[in-house]
Amino acid sequence: MLHSRLPRGWALCCIHAVNPWGTAWGRRENEDNIDLNRNYVNFDANLPRNDLYRKIHTDLLLRDLSEVALAASNEAIAMATDLHGARAILTARSAGQYEFPDGLHYGGSRPAASRRVVEEVIRQYALSERAHVVVWDYHTGAGPFGYCEPIYLGEPSGERYELAKRLFDSWLTTQRTDKAVTPPQTGLGSELWERLCGPTTYLLGLEFGTYPMTPSGGILRQDNFLHRHPGKLDWSSPQTRQVKKALRLEYDPQSAIWRELVLTQSRLVFDLFSTASEKLCA
Repeated sequence: MLHSRLPRGWALCCIHAVNPWGTAWGRRENEDNIDLNRNYVNFDANLPRNDLYRKIHTDLLLRDLSEVALAASNEAIAMATDLHGARAILTARSAGQYEFPDGLHYGGSRPAASRRVVEEVIRQYALSERAHVVVWDYHTGAGPFGYCEPIYLGEPSGERYELAKRLFDSWLTTQRTDKAVTPPQTGLGSELWERLCGPTTYLLGLEFGTYPMTPSGGILRQDNFLHRHPGKLDWSSPQTRQVKKALRLEYDPQSAIWRELVLTQSRLVFDLFSTASEKLCA
């Protein structure tokens, strides 16, 4: 529908399942425990620091999947939350870290294969040479159930940002100023697009809410435990199946209403873009 309405000279490029290993094995991370949406930093420069994560790293890692181990981890994170505040712990846990390969939201030490695929798409289709590049980055897991929050991922200033504000009005939020449902994060895909395509790029995250986020990371800690011990991972175990099912629900609620909300709001975003593109090319 959208493609048929694009003005002359415009094209639509969809990159789906950029993490094939994670898709196959039910993880948001890849085979090296790299969170790909923290892997887009410039590895030739100094890597971002996450000092507070360093303090809670051990507390986030479960020693086993027992209720006792989970309760101990929850208690430790609750104490850190009392000390630093819930938003600070959520930010530390989810912002991305480059120090602990076995930890949560590890960004890696070099570009992952999936990142190189995105770089090749940009190169092969000469996207850096286009007059306008609009990047929609689909995410789920943060915010009210079924609600779409358009998040401006670039620097909140300049012509591109002003256009996004005119387009989405008060619906738009900005992550880099900590005004979005998700806290500021490092190594997002938007950083790569900014570096390779520059000021011609509009960067927009579409975050579709599922269930309330917790500072501790919830089911992510249990899934992390499973894959920290791959030799002991029993895929036929009811416990493993329960963790994987819960992780899937965290990001993809098995709900017809939720999916209809995602589709309806996606169409609204597409319509807004289609109208704006006609004005740009007029």
